[in-house]
Amino acid sequence: MKRGVLLVVGIAVFISMLILVYKVNPEHSLWMPKCIFYKITGYKCPACGCLRGIHQLLHGNIYNGLMYNPYMLISLPIGIGVILTSFSKNKLAVKMRPFLQHHFIISFYVVTFVLWWAIRNIINL
Repeated sequence: MKRGVLLVVGIAVFISMLILVYKVNPEHSLWMPKCIFYKITGYKCPACGCLRGIHQLLHGNIYNGLMYNPYMLISLPIGIGVILTSFSKNKLAVKMRPFLQHHFIISFYVVTFVLWWAIRNIINL
């Protein structure tokens, strides 16, 4: 019962956040979060541009959304998959959990995360 309530609350919060990002353009909003790492160092973090990119993706602008942060092509599916397989007990989630949470997939994600962080600042993406 408690797990079901947490799942419903989590889904409601997630949908609410998507609606907020859909309605408010982070690029033109003064109160939407800005990257503290970028403000302090002048370098982009691996997630810089994700909020603006998700806003564009939600509006159907796939190219523009991915240009804000192309790494979302890797991170969004893996992140969503790990979250869904962590909290769900249905047969598909149980079957996919060993694959999505395998040490190779996690290692691949961490290595590409660090590489993306370095590359995007070297070539100024």
